[in-house]
Amino acid sequence: MRFTGREGIGVIEVIRTDKVCSEVRTRQGTYEFVAVGTQSRLRVTKRGQPAGWRCNPNGSRPVFLSAMDQVRRNETAVIRRPDTEIEGTPVHAYADASGRGAVLYVEAWTGLPRRLVEADRQSGGILDFYYYAAPFAITLPPCQ
Repeated sequence: MRFTGREGIGVIEVIRTDKVCSEVRTRQGTYEFVAVGTQSRLRVTKRGQPAGWRCNPNGSRPVFLSAMDQVRRNETAVIRRPDTEIEGTPVHAYADASGRGAVLYVEAWTGLPRRLVEADRQSGGILDFYYYAAPFAITLPPCQ
């Protein structure tokens, strides 16, 4: 996935929901997050931050994962929006029924997520989904 937000850009790799690797670059620094199962690591390359990987930083998860988890667990009431296209691909659109949350675009032909637009003022952005079934592995880096 490619993330474009108010504070930076990033790349997120996910194998199912229990393996995640993300890197987000901002004007302040780079934030890297790796999770495998219940263990996670965080590395921040920013002035004043310790060097190296930190283990299980407060059990934190990136904000976009929380939004995806809510939709996946059917915890978010949604309404259907008009169909549209993303980069020439027909998509169905679904919005948070409250009008304050995310809009999820699903490819009409495959039923797979194509884009998630998060409206949160602090951490909102666009998450584009690509490369389903691409072979890659995620391993936890050692803690320091």
